[in-house]
Order: sequence, then C-alpha cells, then structure tokens
Amino acid sequence: MSQITLRDGISRQGRSLDRGNQMHAHETEYRRMPGLFRVWDLQFVLDRSTDYQIHFESLTEDRTPLFAVYRRTAGAEGVLQ
Repeated sequence: MSQITLRDGISRQGRSLDRGNQMHAHETEYRRMPGLFRVWDLQFVLDRSTDYQIHFESLTEDRTPLFAVYRRTAGAEGVLQ
C-alpha cells in the first residue's frame, strides 16, 4: 500500500506522522519527478505500489496550485527505482 505524505506531516490516510522517530535511510530517499502537477494530473502520475511525497510549489496566473512530486527510489523491497 502506498502512502502519500504532505508537507504538513499528515499522511493520505489521515494519520499523524511521528517525526520524533529515526527513519531508516531507505525510507527517506525520494527523488523529484520532473515537472509540476495540478491536482487533477496526480491521478495519472501516482500508482498504489510506490510511496510519494507531494509538496505545494506555486500558483499559476489563474491561481491553480502546482505541486512537485517526489517518489521513493532506493533501498526498500518492492520499490521501483
């Protein structure tokens, strides 16, 4: 099951993340996917088998929010590189 973590520390499932615990190195290795994405584009970018972090980046001229997507890439079993 994938988990999307927003910058504010809340996961997609609504659980609060414990920032006090040390995470293993393989759990924190994310690489930015090229480009910025609108909310309605994310359904075409994300899949259920990969972990992501999504960060707000900016607004377009018509005030549409744009997001950067980071994908976990190395270390964990079953994670695509």
